[in-house]
Amino acid sequence: MKFERIRSALVCFGFLVGSCQGAPGGEAVGGSAGSSATGEGGVGGGDGSGGQPAPGDPAGGGSAGTLPGGKSGNATGGVAGIEGGGSMGGGGGSGSGMGGTWEPPKPGPEGKVPAFIAIGHGGRRVVSCNDGYTWLETCQTEGFPSGGCRINNSNGDHEEWSAEAIAYGDGVFLALFGWFGGDSAHILRSSDGRSWQHVFGAPDTAKGTWGTGIAFGNGAFVVNAQRSGTHRSVDEGESWTTKTFGNSNAAHRRTLVFIPYKGGRFLSYGDGGRLTYSDDAGVTWKEATTNCPYIKNMAWGNGVLVANDFKGRCATEDGLTWHVVSEWNADADVVWTGGEFLIPLASEKKAFVSADGQTWSTIKIIGGGFGPTAIGAVAVDPPRGTLVGISRQGDDFYRSSDHGRTWTQVAGQAGTNLLRVTFGYVTPTDDCKLP
Repeated sequence: MKFERIRSALVCFGFLVGSCQGAPGGEAVGGSAGSSATGEGGVGGGDGSGGQPAPGDPAGGGSAGTLPGGKSGNATGGVAGIEGGGSMGGGGGSGSGMGGTWEPPKPGPEGKVPAFIAIGHGGRRVVSCNDGYTWLETCQTEGFPSGGCRINNSNGDHEEWSAEAIAYGDGVFLALFGWFGGDSAHILRSSDGRSWQHVFGAPDTAKGTWGTGIAFGNGAFVVNAQRSGTHRSVDEGESWTTKTFGNSNAAHRRTLVFIPYKGGRFLSYGDGGRLTYSDDAGVTWKEATTNCPYIKNMAWGNGVLVANDFKGRCATEDGLTWHVVSEWNADADVVWTGGEFLIPLASEKKAFVSADGQTWSTIKIIGGGFGPTAIGAVAVDPPRGTLVGISRQGDDFYRSSDHGRTWTQVAGQAGTNLLRVTFGYVTPTDDCKLP
């Protein structure tokens, strides 16, 4: 069992190297803070030279940039490093630039570590437990058909190990794989993001029970089972019960979500406005229809559920009555940042935002290395507000600490498509330590 570290070759961070070069010419920033969260950053040189180390705690001050700073002018400090002592930026111009101060992640429930986990085709799984700065690819040899970082290298949407959904709840992550063409859905479980157990799927269940959605709420995990209804577990995936629906609502159900509406409601959506919902944690289900044709991925915030698809988006308060609010195309996940809904369209350097899910506007976003489908899967760390974005191709990783306005690309290992990402808390390991 091991991890293969994915180190950034594009962005210089203090926790990867001892010191970094300063910013080249142009509007530069002041020296950043070093390894100590209490140390002040270096002061920008009056002639645009690198900032000098701050007095006081020798570990806290940022070191001087090794390249000249930008032109004269007031500038603020850069972002602090995580563990190393290096400075990120060159000095500012005239006037002092106070370095940024890094705040360590707050411990999660019961001393767990905040983490993002993404899944991709072929059973691929990657995890970041340092606020999205680096990603670790899970390499596991025992308990799987072919071992390694992936079950296989298949990159198809309709195969046995196609990535479908991932959810966090009750201290564990459950990842769902498998769709058309495969014998069964597969559910993998992990509490640390590193070791995974196969808890559901062939050869344990009958053929033809593939799934396309998973959600957690009110103590239960619920899985869409396209050809049989839903599967439900209240013991972290150890055992499952199946609820069978009629054929009209069983086939081609695309997604599943839990919302805190009136004590909690599961919603399972399918093609042609098909809808089933449960108000008792997935024990019993009712059938309904919806007028929203755009239900592919969803996000809850400010008492509203927003659904997004490459055809447009809709909004609802109860999951049953929907309002079509836009025909704009944006084939990326919608996410609630804590203050607004955001849908990044990075290939065009813009994003759609809305505070209420009804009225939307377009903003510019800043970032480098954006390709045609730069950001597809998106997730947020609610306590800290950090956003991570991953390209559908699974090769490009990004993070944002300003509500999606500015994105920084970090290097990631190439692999099969990464289609889903979520946030939760993992049990501490040697790779994911408590702060």
